Amino acid sequence: MSKSTGTGKKHKKLIITIVVILILAIVAGGAYWFLVKGKKSDSKNTAGGNHNFDSGNANLSASAIFTGVVEPEQSNDIKLDSDRQLDKILVQKGDSVKAGQQLFTYKTADLSLQIEQGKLELSASNDSVTDLQNQVSSLEAEKAKATDDASKLEYSSQIQDLTTQLKQAELNVKTKQAEIDSLNKKISSSIVTSPIDGIITNINASNNSSDDTAFMTILSSNAYRVKGTVDELNISMLAAGTPVTFRSRINDKKWTGKITKVDTESTVQNNNQMMGSSDTNNTQQASKYNFYASIDTPEGLMIGQHLYVEVSTDNTTDNSTKNTTKPEG
Repeated sequence: MSKSTGTGKKHKKLIITIVVILILAIVAGGAYWFLVKGKKSDSKNTAGGNHNFDSGNANLSASAIFTGVVEPEQSNDIKLDSDRQLDKILVQKGDSVKAGQQLFTYKTADLSLQIEQGKLELSASNDSVTDLQNQVSSLEAEKAKATDDASKLEYSSQIQDLTTQLKQAELNVKTKQAEIDSLNKKISSSIVTSPIDGIITNINASNNSSDDTAFMTILSSNAYRVKGTVDELNISMLAAGTPVTFRSRINDKKWTGKITKVDTESTVQNNNQMMGSSDTNNTQQASKYNFYASIDTPEGLMIGQHLYVEVSTDNTTDNSTKNTTKPEG
């Protein structure tokens, strides 16, 4: 009886030992899969066509992505003539206009009165010129008939005086005619038209005199560009002529273009930075600069639309080298 009991206890201990070994094997296998397989999976996610956005290792990335916004390539500010009075505004803020479309008009009533007054003065000046010319001709005829030197000298003095008056009268005629021509030109330009196809974005109706503030602003509607921001850590990745790809933030649409300008002359306060940067403190402290890019075919884009601006590091590596290489000597 005691022998049977001892054998049973040994059998139970063996079973427990086997179960423990199996549990440890399972745990060890799970840990191995998590550590090894997980690393392989992570390496697959950061290689090939996916993007590595570590700003400190930009040259190891397949591409770098910045953010940008679509804006008009051209903007026209129209100011009022300080010598003229505004009459009617023919458009409203938000209106789409075509080149040559009427925007506003100046008052012309006062100009018409000035022209009429100028014509009267011009006529009087012309009459004075004619009268003086007749007097000079008459005195020259009488001088030719004179026989003594004293009379000839007197005629010469009178002729000289009238000639001076004649020149002044002729100058008055030219001056008055120029004034009339200028008034007529103002009347003919009393209707101001749009220089471009665009959208009225601002009308300063209270601005009735010419100063540094634009009376009306028109943004072009058929020529777009993308404006973005780059920090000093990544600015070597961008250069004029660098090809870029623009991607929509809401769907899979994309457009192509190229960098046209990197404005390194002035810094900007902007939170746009390289996406996914792990060096948050450095990018926040780094100076930022605007860059601009043209769009090959802007169909489907809207002013104010935000885009991802993707730059291939295969292209920017050469640009970076060119920008940082110094000539020998």
